[in-house]
Amino acid sequence: SNLTLENDPGTKVHGHANASLYVYKSSLQVNGTVDDPVVFLQDRMEDYLLYSADSSAGQWRGIYFNAAKNSYINHTEIKNAVIGVQIDTFTLNQTVELNKIKINNSLYANILTQGANISATNCLFGNSNNYSGLISIGGSSHFEHCTFANYHGSYRSTAAFVFKDYYQSINDQLIY
Repeated sequence: SNLTLENDPGTKVHGHANASLYVYKSSLQVNGTVDDPVVFLQDRMEDYLLYSADSSAGQWRGIYFNAAKNSYINHTEIKNAVIGVQIDTFTLNQTVELNKIKINNSLYANILTQGANISATNCLFGNSNNYSGLISIGGSSHFEHCTFANYHGSYRSTAAFVFKDYYQSINDQLIY
């Protein structure tokens, strides 16, 4: 905790199966540019039998913020994760800012928040097996000029975007 991880323009971060970039009580600063974006993706780069490696969702866990300090991600692509970006239970006045990022081809959700503070500008949350966006348990959410589109190739029974101020436990208890 209490550390800062900076990613310079052009950085590529590869995650192995079930790997996550876990940001706990710390700050993540991703400094991609238009000409030199930062990319987070799987480490398996060879094609599968019938599918390209880039078309298979859920190859790594994703970026997980837990009680993180102020953080930002600029000009970045996050792909083929289980959950592209997950932000949980922020303390007061701590925010994750997303600016001009693309999160695509996630197995569960491109972005999932639980009681978090988030500000997203000019972002694309596209093609998830379930949710392009799942915002729950309150917090402060600001989305400006963002696209939530879900054209995932398989059948899904979930909404592209869900916004709710409660959590439903395994026992069907509603927690507001």
